[in-house]
Formats: sequence, structure tokens, C-alpha cells
Amino acid sequence: MEASPSAAVAAVISRSTTGDPRSVVAAFDAYCWEEGWMMLVGDRKGKVLDAQVTERMSAIAMQNSNKRCGMKVLELGTFVGYSATRIGRLLEASGAVLTTVERNASYASLARDVLEHAGLLSRVVKVAEYPDSALALEALRASGESYDLVFLDHHKDDYLRDAQYLHSNGMLRPGCVIVADNVIFPGCPDYLAWVRSSPSLFSSSFVPAELEYTKAGGKWEIYGKKKNDTIPDGIEISVYIGGSSSKSSIWSVFDDDDDDDDDEGEKISDVNATERLAPPQSNKSSAWSVFDDDDDGEDDNKDARAEKWSCACNDEALGTNNNDAYEPGVRPFDPFPNLEREKHLLALCSLKQSSNELDDEFAQRIAACLEEHGVAFLHGIFKKENVLKWGDAALLDLEDAKNELRSQYHVELEQVGLGGSTMPFNFYELAMREARRCDLRKSPRLSQALRDGEVTEHPLVRNVLRRLCSPPPKRAFWSSGNWGRWNFDGAGPGAPPEKMQAEAGAVISMPGAKDQAVHADTPHLFESCHLPPHYVDLFIPAANDDEHGLKLGQTAFFVGTHRLDNSAKALSTKNAMLSRLVRPHLLPGDALLFDTRTLHFGLANQSSHASRPVIYVNYTKEWWHKSRVDKNFERRSLFAANKGAQD
Repeated sequence: MEASPSAAVAAVISRSTTGDPRSVVAAFDAYCWEEGWMMLVGDRKGKVLDAQVTERMSAIAMQNSNKRCGMKVLELGTFVGYSATRIGRLLEASGAVLTTVERNASYASLARDVLEHAGLLSRVVKVAEYPDSALALEALRASGESYDLVFLDHHKDDYLRDAQYLHSNGMLRPGCVIVADNVIFPGCPDYLAWVRSSPSLFSSSFVPAELEYTKAGGKWEIYGKKKNDTIPDGIEISVYIGGSSSKSSIWSVFDDDDDDDDDEGEKISDVNATERLAPPQSNKSSAWSVFDDDDDGEDDNKDARAEKWSCACNDEALGTNNNDAYEPGVRPFDPFPNLEREKHLLALCSLKQSSNELDDEFAQRIAACLEEHGVAFLHGIFKKENVLKWGDAALLDLEDAKNELRSQYHVELEQVGLGGSTMPFNFYELAMREARRCDLRKSPRLSQALRDGEVTEHPLVRNVLRRLCSPPPKRAFWSSGNWGRWNFDGAGPGAPPEKMQAEAGAVISMPGAKDQAVHADTPHLFESCHLPPHYVDLFIPAANDDEHGLKLGQTAFFVGTHRLDNSAKALSTKNAMLSRLVRPHLLPGDALLFDTRTLHFGLANQSSHASRPVIYVNYTKEWWHKSRVDKNFERRSLFAANKGAQD
């Protein structure tokens, strides 16, 4: 019988000694032999792992002539933290550090509980929660990480992909030992074929063993095997002896089809500029929401993971069981993405202020999220009743705009772009985005509703912008970009923070509006370095969710694509795009901030009768605000109240 992970962890914690990782390992082994089977490396194969850790640690210590060897270990596949505890108990006296990666949020939470109970969390072991190991490796590479020992114990189909990524990106130190579990059962034949047929890269050997916690006459019936069967398994030990990279392209991690070819040649056709991009910056990556790298013993992203609140994926309306919600060819992506992966990404970007958290602390957490992920979903920062009033004002202005267009220009707004009517031009207050999607700004009722500055001058948002958008002088590499200094008359890097200019309006999607094309609202200033944002948007969904729910749709984002290197990778293949997709559903009072270099698209409005208003604020650096050409709005006014006021 396979054990419940949560029940097993509760039992282990209650039966072991706080601060004693050896007692934790022993409690796991006893539980799995007697009460419930779990797919851990186990006590028998665990001794093989122990020996490799100890030998590698001793070799590095001898090289350094220092007992605190500083060895770096990577584990892919944390599960409930058994092997992390097993490895960590050997590292704690040496100054070595283990980073362990887990894709399942509930397992990662259980592992943190185990590691904290064992006294290893943050001090020796750091848990990185990512929806896919490829994304974790990408973040680790950006941080300049490399490893002396790697333990593979995650999805067996990912062993080859991830090991090749580590090799191709210089993340395996000379002499690095890769220990791969379960290479016979369930098995990873493609990985074994690679390490065994690459003598210039690896010296590889196999250690036969039996599947963990199974033996002749044992208690468990596992995977259809009878209780008295043994299940052959084993560990592959591969020592890295160096060699040239067989695949150094930044696209290599996304070569996930079955054609044995590099997907660099399969990039989406409109990504013709990515070949000019500079290599990604590798001097520092905040990775704040994944790697808890301080020494306070606390998980710095606990609230962001736990507080999913109203910000849930639109799987009710858009999930795999409802493909008929859209006409064929309308959605940018088919098939639908992995909803579990999407929810993981959503949790990383979702933030709610805790009861004991200072405003400045919360603002810093939001700024860090935006710096790392390009988007942050914020719970309840506005009053619901105010948001609905703003939305109603926008919808009333929309109705007036329809009437004015009809009476002055014989144009039916809802038919523009569909062949039934043509918009002669955009206006001072109204601009078309696509068919049945328009932008209102400076319209009479909306301007009146927003005049008190609650939206544009929200203190939390302003606090975040000060932290995010003003480059501190300590980041010297930013001086290589102009940051507005030369061609925009900006103050340049290290200047005192300047107030961002704000312009508010509403984007309204009418019934039948389709998904937008994937786009970014503004380009990077340079293709040679990644700078802090000069343009940030605030979105406040303002439809009555109680009445319309998910059918109105909102906005989908591709997490992390505000960065040059990530956007290039995301656009390389369809699967690479889908691995970053999130479609949050926010309630009135919630809001989101995003770096406008982030790839995104508006979702379709599937309602038969209701329009979807989203209040927005464009925050821009003054030099950008003064210099940009407004491509959407013109000087001709549609509303009599604004005649002559355009100047």
C-alpha cells in the first residue's frame, strides 16, 4: 500500500527528534518498511548516495585544504524531503549547501516542514519550488550556479533533458558526480544511453539494487508486483570529466519534441530579432520567490504560495473539458496548457499583505516579484465598491461613445473590424484596439470618477514603483545603458528617484471580443542589457464578478518574459510559450502590476451580453512620457464636453 505523503510526514515528525536529521531519516525508513511504501531513495540505495556525497566532499576539502569544503549539491525531485535530509545531515558540518527543486507545491510544503524539523532548512538546504525543473535550471544558470554533485530523482523522462542542460550551460564543475536513482525501475533508457556513450564527458558505472522498501516476503504490493517479489532497480553514478558542449544554444532546454533535432530551427516565425540578443546577464539573479537565501530560517515566499485567494486559473471556463468555448483557430495555443504548471506559476506571482507585515516590506516583496517574474497579482488593495463605480462610469461612457459614433459618423462600434462598419479615425477619448475591444481615456464620467487620485496615486503602488524603477548606483553595469540620459534627457543611473508619470483609462472588451495576439506593450531600450522598467502598467478588473464570473475573461501573461533572454526562449517553440502561461482571474478590488515588456494577451469575452471594463494606469518615466508618440489616440474629440480641451 502506498502511503499518503502528508500522513507519512506527520508520523515522521512526531516520532523523530527536532533538530536531529539522523532521527528523521530513521523514522522515514521505519515508516516505509512497516506502515506505507513511498518512492524514496530508501535506506539501501541511500547508502550508495551517502558514499558518493562523503567521497566528493572529502576530495573537495583536500583540494581546498579546508574542512569547510563549500561543496554545492543540486537535487532534482524533493518529494517530501527524505533525500534532502539524508544528504543534508552529511553536509551540515562542512559548509556545503544543497539546493533541492520540487515542482509540486504541496510536496514542497511538506518537505519544508520536514527540513525545518530536522534543523536543516535555509541553513544547509534551500528548497526551490518551480512548476518545471527546466525553469528552475534556467534561474540557477542565471544566478551563475554550478555544482559538485547532482542527485537526479525527479521525473525519469526529464533526466536526459536536465542533465544535458547542466552540461551545456557549464553548470557541472570538473569532477562533478551525477547520481541518478531508479534507472531500471521505472527506468530512464535515454539518459543511460547518453552518459554511457559519452566517454569524453563521463566515467559512468552502474550499482545494481532492489527497489526501495521491497524484499522477498515483504509487506507491500507495488506496481502490480506481488508481496514476495523483489523489484530490480539500480543507481547510475556518472563522474563528469569535462568536454566541449554538444549543444550550447539558449534554445536547447526547449528541444522537447521527438525528432532528435534542435528546436532552434523551429522558432516561431515572427521572432527574427532574437539572434541579435546579447547573452543573458549572469552576475546576479534575485530569484527571491524561489530561493530563500537569507539566514533567518523563514520561507520568504510563504504568503505568495499560500494566498491563492481569488486569483485562480480560468480552468472552469478555459480548461481541457471545455474546448468548445472558442471557435477553432481563435485561441493562440492548442492544445491547452498544463493547468497544474499554470497554477504553480500563478502562486509564485500572487501576493497578499500579511497582518504583521509593514507596508514597506510588502512593497519590497512586490517589487522583487516584478523584477523576477515581470508581473504581480495583488489581493484586495482597492475597495470593491469603488472599483465597481469606476467600471460603471467607463461602461456609461462607452454607451455614449456608441451613440455619438452612430449619430455623427454612422458607425456601429460593435461592428468595427468585422466587415460591417469602419472607424474613420481614433479620437481624443476613444481608440480601437481590435474588433469589439476599445480604449477609453479622458472620457467625461470616467475622468470624474478617477479625479481623486485613488487609482493613480495609490501609496502602495507608488512605493513599489520607487523601488522598482529607479536604478541604484551599486549596479554599475546599468551605466552601460543610457537609462534615458543621452537621447531622452533623463537623469541616468544613480540619480535620485523621480516620480513616474501616470495616465489612467479603461480597456473595454465587448461581447464576442476574441483573444488578442501575443504582444508586449513597449520594447526594450537596448538589446545588449536588461535595464529596470521605464514603463509599468496597473490593471484593475472592474466587472461585477458576482454576475458574470469567468466568461468575461481577463488578461493572460507569460511569466518572466520581460527579460531579454527569457522572451527569446519563450518565443522559440509553442511548448516553451505554454510553460510560462498564466491566466489569472482577479475579483473587484484585486489588481495586477506588470512590466510592459512582458508578453501578454487579452482573453476573449465569452459573455453574450456583458462588456468587460479594466481600469488601467500607465506609469512611465518622465523622459519616456515626454518623448513617446501616442499611436492610439488622436486630437479629434468625440464628446461635446471635451471639445477644444485637447490641447
